[in-house]
Amino acid sequence: MKKILAFAAVAACLVFAGEALDVATMTEKDIAKLTYAQLMEMPLEDLMVLADKLGVSVDDLLNMKISVSSKKAMNTRESPGIISLITEEEIRNSGARTLMDVLRLVPGFEFGYDIDGAIGPGMRGIWGHEGKVLLLIDGQEMNELLYSTLQFGNHYGVANIKRIEILRGPGSCVYGGFAELGVINIITKKSDDLNGVSASVSASTMANDFGRTAVNFGVGKFFTNVDFSVTGTAGMANRSDRPYIDASDYYYGPESDAAKETFSNVNANVNIKDLSLRLIYDRYATRTSDYFDGETPVYNSFDGYYGEVKYDIAALSNLTVTPKVNIKYQIPYNFLDERYPYDRSALRFSGNTIANYDYSEKLNIVAGAEGYYDYATDRLDDPESVFGNDEKNISYYNVSGFAQGLLKLPHTNLVAGGRIDGHSAFGTAFSPRLGITGPFEKWHYKAIFSRAFRAPGIENMNLPSPDGTEITPERTTVFEVELGARPTDNMFLTLNVFDITITDPIIYFYYSDNDGNDVEWYENQERSGSTGFELEYRIKYGWGYGNVTYSYANPHITDKFDFFDKNKVPSYEVPGKENMVLGLPQHKLTLNGCWLRGSLSINPSLIYISQRFGSFGNGIIDKEKPSLITNIFVQYKNLLTNNLTAGIGVYNILGQKYDYLQPYYVVDSDLPPHPGPSREFTLKLSYDLGL
Repeated sequence: MKKILAFAAVAACLVFAGEALDVATMTEKDIAKLTYAQLMEMPLEDLMVLADKLGVSVDDLLNMKISVSSKKAMNTRESPGIISLITEEEIRNSGARTLMDVLRLVPGFEFGYDIDGAIGPGMRGIWGHEGKVLLLIDGQEMNELLYSTLQFGNHYGVANIKRIEILRGPGSCVYGGFAELGVINIITKKSDDLNGVSASVSASTMANDFGRTAVNFGVGKFFTNVDFSVTGTAGMANRSDRPYIDASDYYYGPESDAAKETFSNVNANVNIKDLSLRLIYDRYATRTSDYFDGETPVYNSFDGYYGEVKYDIAALSNLTVTPKVNIKYQIPYNFLDERYPYDRSALRFSGNTIANYDYSEKLNIVAGAEGYYDYATDRLDDPESVFGNDEKNISYYNVSGFAQGLLKLPHTNLVAGGRIDGHSAFGTAFSPRLGITGPFEKWHYKAIFSRAFRAPGIENMNLPSPDGTEITPERTTVFEVELGARPTDNMFLTLNVFDITITDPIIYFYYSDNDGNDVEWYENQERSGSTGFELEYRIKYGWGYGNVTYSYANPHITDKFDFFDKNKVPSYEVPGKENMVLGLPQHKLTLNGCWLRGSLSINPSLIYISQRFGSFGNGIIDKEKPSLITNIFVQYKNLLTNNLTAGIGVYNILGQKYDYLQPYYVVDSDLPPHPGPSREFTLKLSYDLGL
């Protein structure tokens, strides 16, 4: 009953608010420079003023231009992909603590616990932690190169994000082997967004321990031909204040610091006319008590250094050529504890050139080529700690080419593209994409066919199966259909249906032999995947905005057709439940909204996660009951002085005992649920100073 009342209370609070902006002095040229993200931050009254100045409808004005699904910026109703866009305003009003808070409000996203303190993403009912979901920050690939994983938890802050573009579907045609299921494209604040100095602090507490503390800053300035920006964040956090009992019944309470995490990030960018330079430093450290039999938990750290040089060449009025060079150096899963030492680094040099050619107003062609060279090093002093080639170093290379054509016809757009990759170890992979999209005044449709692949990581190839079978890439086939309607200028309704089949999925295996030695390897299994749909309703008035989403994913729709029996991976199976997989929910419902009056905003949100199944240690698979996570964040701008903003919030108001489950079962490596945060009270302060 308490859950039902909370659900009704939050739903009743979903009155929606936008931020009033002065647009009376804007010229047509000023309006033309606005992005969709900026438009979405405006109330309807302001949008009507801008639309009237241009002599168009609000519907036409709200054509959003994004590029996450294609190298060509397109209207989201035309773009060949299922897209979510989250703006800076939505992030700030929501009071999101980390990137996980933002993604949890996106259809199809949920998170699970891997090993060694790592929290990874699931997408559309599929465990995507190892190389299936690509994360980009200002164009830099954040997936680590050894296992291809992403670490969430308290890793990624949101204070310096301008917008997030999410492709909920395969992106291998454009981005290569980490984009099998989706792409998270983060664009941070630039010089013209900062135009001075900004700083913010946040702190929170849970019932039995502190929650998190963070300090964020941003500095940026735009000059005639040069602009620069530097943003950063640093802090510490607690994954949970609840006790954890491991598979051997050892107890780890808050006093053990078993859930402590630290994080830091610095992102610097300089633009000199058409030349762009970027450097990113990123560090995340978590603790793990897995396999340590009650002893002191140890740190597991992830360090990354990223650099890019990019230059836009306007070869012709309708042709732009963009060469770029990237370098990234990472030290992931760094254990310096003598019980389980692991110290390996990975270096990638990559180059890329893209040509964007507008043959006419109706025909656009994007083509490019890229290549990379990977070099991994074992840094331990132990001479027996080597790669599969019996050396302290190992290297691979990859070359690829891609092209896409876009033909615009009345109420119909045709998109065809493909990418071919040739890898020194696993051979070639081809990723085609075909799409037809149709934008009309009040509705649109999309039908998309894609092939994608997941490239094996360095350690995936380094740990082959005991019988010597070599790893091959995963091959994924995806069918997607989307229908969207706009009943009024301030309402958006979309429904998409998807079918995902992964052939030869790369699966982890582990056991401890009779002598107590760890034996681990990767091998390709038969197939996995899911079928489902996602529904989203968005509303935006002059006095508010909000959205409701529902997502459903099922690995086994029916026994009548083998095509719909997706999961053939035993380690993902739930005994007696063919229509579910371990760790991830079949249903998810979210509500999120913001109400604003003057300087005050109130942002309630709700996330309902259906029952899940997971390992409880020692070979036991059991049910985790549904979770209803309710939050509220209240914010006041220009508090006491101009540009000072304060916010207070409560997360997990009902104190739900949400746990992160391991989305796979492995003998001798099955872990009990890892506790998530309890009720958390947070305070945020931010200040902007123009220069």
